[in-house]
Amino acid sequence: MVRQIIEDLERGDLCAKENESYLKDIENLNQAMTAKDGQIANLIDIKNNLNGVIDEKNIQIEKQKKYQQTLQRQRRWNLYKGWAGGLGVGAVIGIVLML
Repeated sequence: MVRQIIEDLERGDLCAKENESYLKDIENLNQAMTAKDGQIANLIDIKNNLNGVIDEKNIQIEKQKKYQQTLQRQRRWNLYKGWAGGLGVGAVIGIVLML
């Protein structure tokens, strides 16, 4: 009978130690989860920042394309003006020479 009481007391002590160990493990896991949640939040912020950079670059690319189109139109217009001016001057010189 005394042996059973001693065994029960030892089992109770062992259970209490295991319980403490499990509680520490749970606390450590909760801390690890909190740290992972923080890392995930940081990565989401980084992703959002990078998406903002990509959007800004796309806007800049569109503006640059429009600017290039404008320059091409101006260049063509200047070319036509040059041709028209040259033809006009040539016609005037031709008329003057014919007189």
